[in-house]
Amino acid sequence: MSELSRYLNHESTAVVEQVLPCALKLLALTADPPYKSTELWRPNPYDTFLLDYLDVMALESKQERKALYVQTLERLVQRCGFGIIKHLKSIITILLDYLKFEDSAHDERTRILCIKCLKTLLEHAWQRMPAHSIDLLTSAVSLANSNARNNEKLFNQCKEFVKLLKLSCNGGIDKQLEFLRTLHAQKGVQELLDYVNGKK
Repeated sequence: MSELSRYLNHESTAVVEQVLPCALKLLALTADPPYKSTELWRPNPYDTFLLDYLDVMALESKQERKALYVQTLERLVQRCGFGIIKHLKSIITILLDYLKFEDSAHDERTRILCIKCLKTLLEHAWQRMPAHSIDLLTSAVSLANSNARNNEKLFNQCKEFVKLLKLSCNGGIDKQLEFLRTLHAQKGVQELLDYVNGKK
């Protein structure tokens, strides 16, 4: 794995596209996924790979590469299951950074993939997601305030994620949602909150 990890940030995107599937296959062949471990705290090959992988993601600036990394990250989250909680804070920090809005088609595709990955995180690590709810809601509101409102697919993914977050928090973010309603009068935010609260 260490040899493959050297190529995660190769200057050629074509090389990275070949390396990532190979890395996932090699992990599947040589190590059990973390969720199968009876000692979740014990480091395993998935942890080692994720540490390198997340470092590469954090330093990436090219949108095409970001989209590629997020797609593979979602597969890693699915593979790790609940074991992903050891890397939850780092993953959320990177995904929220990738979600920051800039006006380009590549950015929109990357943001849609980021929200899909966050939804997958919710599926596997919902018990720990409430601890990050403020940051997640702030990012969602930022998207709703931006030109993302004009991208139906992106906006719908954002609404669905916040609704799932509300359900996973079991009422824990209701006050924050109401506060956001009074703080933001923009149509996108109001529509987002209406959807989350079942009004639309």
